[in-house]
Amino acid sequence: MTRKEAIRIATNFFTFRMGVKPESMVVTMMEPADGRIAVQTTTYDDEGDEMTYEIEIKPATDSITMKQIVSDCNLSDFIQDVKHLSNLKKGDLFRLEGDCVIWRFCGAEKRYGALAYGFTRQNGREISWLNTDVNVYPCGK
Repeated sequence: MTRKEAIRIATNFFTFRMGVKPESMVVTMMEPADGRIAVQTTTYDDEGDEMTYEIEIKPATDSITMKQIVSDCNLSDFIQDVKHLSNLKKGDLFRLEGDCVIWRFCGAEKRYGALAYGFTRQNGREISWLNTDVNVYPCGK
């Protein structure tokens, strides 16, 4: 199957399932010799939120599936084990649970009589503070 055929089939399937034609489709994976093919499209819901869908075509088994992509991150951001905020060093990058932002650890200090952990957006300047030693997901630099 060619890329053009895969995009045509995925467009037909998406239109059938969603009732609207997608603006664009992109082949993200294509295995050789009639293997699996993945095609993605991004659209917007009624509230204007971006929604990404992946359509997987499997010619060998005559099947096609569509899945909503909830999140897409770098694998390297999740290779390290989960740590407590207190175990980070100044400058370490991390993600908070359920948050898509990458944060930079600024250190810990006593604030208003309690230990607080400071962090900022990866390229930001404004420091946010947490008084609890939460679990974080360290990221590669």
